[in-house]
Formats: sequence, C-alpha cells, structure tokens
Amino acid sequence: MDEPTSASALTGETLDRAGVAALAASYRPAHLVDCDLEGADLSGIDMTGWRFARCDMRRTGLAG
Repeated sequence: MDEPTSASALTGETLDRAGVAALAASYRPAHLVDCDLEGADLSGIDMTGWRFARCDMRRTGLAG
C-alpha cells in the first residue's frame, strides 16, 4: 500500500547533509517520499516526527 503524499511532502529529491539540515531548520516535521539520502551523514540532526516513504537510506548515518 502506497503512503499518501501531502502538500508538504518532498518527493524525488537527492539530499545531502546540508540539504537535510536546511529542511530541519525550515520544516517540522518533514515528509520525504522517494528521496535519495544514500551515504549522507545525518548524525545529530533533529528529525523528530519526520516520515520517510520509499527513500534510499543505504549507508546513511543517523547516530545521535
């Protein structure tokens, strides 16, 4: 079953640490759909309440 998208969902983007940090500063919480976060170091970024649907998060650092 596919997750519904909303007007605030970010879809199909490739994001690195800087991109996610900018989103974290702008949106609470974010909803990412089909985004590529592969290999990004996201440790220490507050992503409380964020939702991820079908995102590529291989080798993504989420510590802290």
